[in-house]
Amino acid sequence: MCSLDVLCNGQEHPLLLDASEGPYFSWKYRDCPQRFMQTAYRILVSRENAPVWDSGKICSPAQYMVPYKGPELAEFEVYKGEISVWGCGYGENEAGLEPAARGTITLEPGIRGERLGGCGWIGGGRYLRRDFTVDGGIKRGLAFITAAGCYELSVNGKKAGDFELMPTFTDLEKRIEYQCYDITDLLEDGENAAGITVEEGMQAESLFRVSEPFAICYIRIVSRNGTIHEIKSGEEWESLEGPILRASIFRGERYDARLERPGWDSFGYKGKTEKAKIYDPPAGLLFPMVVPPMKITGEIKPLSIREIEGGIYVADYGVNITGVLRLRVKGNAGTEVVVRPAELLLPDGHVDQRNLRMDDCYDSYILKGSETAEVHVPKFTYHGFRYAEITGYPGRPAPDDMVLCVIHHDLKDGGTFVCSDDQFNRIHHMMRQTLINNLHSVPTDCCQRNERQGWMGDATCTGEAIMYNWYTHWFYRKWLDDIADIVNEDGSIDYGMAPRWMKGNYFPWCISIFLLPGYLYHYYNDAAIIKKLYAVQKKVMAHYETHIGGNWLVEDTRPFTFYPWDTAYMDWLATDRTMDVQVTNGLLCIELTAMAEYAGLLKEETDKKHYLDLLEKIKKSYHEKFYEVSCSEGETGGNYGHVFGNSQYGSALALDLGITPPELYDTVLRAFFWDIQESRGSTQLSTGVLSTKYVTEFLEKKGRNDILVEIFKRKEFPGWGFMLSKGATTVWERWQYHTRRMMDSHDHPAFAAPDIWFYRALGGINYGRIEKDGRRVFVLKPYCSEYISFAETSLETPWGPVSMTWRKEKNGIKYVYSIPPNTTAEVTLGETVKTVPPGTYEDFC
Repeated sequence: MCSLDVLCNGQEHPLLLDASEGPYFSWKYRDCPQRFMQTAYRILVSRENAPVWDSGKICSPAQYMVPYKGPELAEFEVYKGEISVWGCGYGENEAGLEPAARGTITLEPGIRGERLGGCGWIGGGRYLRRDFTVDGGIKRGLAFITAAGCYELSVNGKKAGDFELMPTFTDLEKRIEYQCYDITDLLEDGENAAGITVEEGMQAESLFRVSEPFAICYIRIVSRNGTIHEIKSGEEWESLEGPILRASIFRGERYDARLERPGWDSFGYKGKTEKAKIYDPPAGLLFPMVVPPMKITGEIKPLSIREIEGGIYVADYGVNITGVLRLRVKGNAGTEVVVRPAELLLPDGHVDQRNLRMDDCYDSYILKGSETAEVHVPKFTYHGFRYAEITGYPGRPAPDDMVLCVIHHDLKDGGTFVCSDDQFNRIHHMMRQTLINNLHSVPTDCCQRNERQGWMGDATCTGEAIMYNWYTHWFYRKWLDDIADIVNEDGSIDYGMAPRWMKGNYFPWCISIFLLPGYLYHYYNDAAIIKKLYAVQKKVMAHYETHIGGNWLVEDTRPFTFYPWDTAYMDWLATDRTMDVQVTNGLLCIELTAMAEYAGLLKEETDKKHYLDLLEKIKKSYHEKFYEVSCSEGETGGNYGHVFGNSQYGSALALDLGITPPELYDTVLRAFFWDIQESRGSTQLSTGVLSTKYVTEFLEKKGRNDILVEIFKRKEFPGWGFMLSKGATTVWERWQYHTRRMMDSHDHPAFAAPDIWFYRALGGINYGRIEKDGRRVFVLKPYCSEYISFAETSLETPWGPVSMTWRKEKNGIKYVYSIPPNTTAEVTLGETVKTVPPGTYEDFC
């Protein structure tokens, strides 16, 4: 019998489950025989060995996002979920009578938001505490907590869990995320104390910032004698001030160790305190955390520490990355050590912080003067940086004295890629590093300056590449809730970023609400998200339709721009501009295509017809308005755009969406290729934030991976090789090398979106499709470029690992590939196309 690894809502042992839908079970196979195919499953959920829900034996290949359909799971109870599956070999007719595999998972629904909301929101000082006693021995202790701002929970002087920067960023007027910590091992039979440290976090500079941070907490302890102890935040709590003088996600943290209050979060603290202040609750609904938490996921020691002038040192960590420094220092009380992070250096060797757009971004630590070395890690900030400038350090720091603690979401790796070309490997690593650096609460646009917001233009472009690299299903599910939160009653969306940070209707970049649910359906078989968001999508699309004119185009783009006086931000930072009206109407076609697909999945046939009819009218008008025959059908053929607006993006949109009439298709396609390969004297892109993914993806669809190889091999501007030539370890905001104060992030994800090409084309692994019976069919079709001698690629998919290795040998190419149980693959090797069942294979062509 093979075994199963079981997840519920993407977690191995959930302590919190969202009661609003699901939960959803998923499983992967281990140690299965070759060619195994699932024919049926059964889910049994029980409590204390008594059945709660039994799905019965269901004849289906489904193994991901299988919903629980029993009675609502009760608060604080512990359930056992048992999965049994039946199956047989590929091509066989009948499975055995006994299950072929079994797996189990423990479920704990945790607390409902309504009960947590019955506690008091407390604050006042930045440090909150309460003593309490427990008798009868400790069987289990759970703490449920969140804050308007950021918090850290401690019990009896020890930090609870290993989460960082909690809760994740949301619009507090809509939803407030809470966490659960298992504190059993921190509790004592008898006297105990709980402590909460609060700061502003991401709310520090948001549109709906809190005037000061405050928290809510519910601790539930079950004694061995059965007694239940409840400790709730409220009037019994005390507050005090402490060593944190300043804490900002954006500007850093200042900590004075002389002001520490030893024992403040231990029982019987005798220092000065005040009664905690009680706050009115925020308007948002409390909901349980579904995303993997942020954690310290690694450590990096500096490659070098250089003294640039007397007592000022600059540490180089070799890569642009997100985190904070763990400082170890010994010296006199009152000595202040200041750490200034930066992505770049000035010519004189100092760090260059101009692009941070802040004059006071630094962390500092003021020593208390201990006899032993003092160690400090900031709690409530993170930075995007490669270099750290240290001033005030007593003596000369060693690498162990300033270790970089890497912080981002604790995501499971999803993909690996390596090939024989060093530049391709470096570009892939640079793109991958950029993508993970910008996963903090939401998919951010940057990780270093005073912004770090969930811009939907950037995030929609990068979503698929991120899903290839990491398991991010529930990360994006949470962010889609953030997006739904910013939809106004009239269907307009504020400013193109979620959670809400500023006001203003900027619809084109809000394409995330239409495309991301489709990505989750494609990569994670999540049909539930389509149903969940459809009504919101309809409202947004209805609002957009009000801007369509009599000629079936959106002609006036002013309502959809950043600023009333500037209408040139649609395809941001392209080297050749695509006209705003082309971008707006092209995106509208993409969105209507998605809406017609979702309507079809949901059997909303009237809606589907409406969207398809509208789509055809807009496509026809798009062609009539923007198509232009340049040079009388001469060398360049036909293009979409007028003189200054003649762009690669405009033509790719028309070709890809079926806007171009069949009789003109080849003419426009030749012009598109000519524009990329010839018009600028070399093969290069002229694309921006929205179009780089789209144009490279279109080239891949048309089988022109040879052009993409030239683009990725390019070492001159514009291109990723040019970034590498300037020492980049992460992808820039623009193609140009800038070091000034405005739009000059050197760790920006949008231009990292084509990272998916390494996996899908050179690596040859595509997620393929879902068959009508629900079974996954992968597509393996590697592009064996003449410039590359081998490529090794793997993906850890929701169905199990998929891999493809190809290597050129003397008389051909050797392929080694594997397909997980319960799936099939359509494999193309050279001119040979075949369907293969689960297993590992070798071929030579």
